[in-house]
Amino acid sequence: MRDDSLADLVALLETETAAIIAGEYAVLDDLAGRKQDLLTHLQHIPTATGDLQTIGRLLARNQSLLAAAIKGISAARVRLAALQAVRDGLQVYDQSGQFAVAPVSRPELVKKA
Repeated sequence: MRDDSLADLVALLETETAAIIAGEYAVLDDLAGRKQDLLTHLQHIPTATGDLQTIGRLLARNQSLLAAAIKGISAARVRLAALQAVRDGLQVYDQSGQFAVAPVSRPELVKKA
C-alpha cells in the first residue's frame, strides 16, 4: 500500500496558501486540524530531506502570509478606530488645559422641491 501523506500535505499547504490569499480565514481552522494529523503521520514514516525542505518552505510561506494578514487587519482596526474617534467628536484642550470633546455637527440634508 502506497502512503500519499506527503502529497496530501503539500496539496493541503497549497490550499491553505490560496485560502489565506483569498481572505477565506474560516477555512483555516479545518485545514489546521488536517495539517496536524498529516504532520503527525509523517513523523512515523521515512521522508527524504528534500521533501522535508519543501514542506518547511511551504510552511514558512504560509506563516509569512498569515503574519502579513494579521498586520494588515491590525492596521485596518487602528484606522477604523481613528475614523470612529473623529466621527464621535474632536478631542481638543479646553481653557483649563484638560481634554474635551468638541462635537462635530453634521449638516442635515434638506430636500428642495
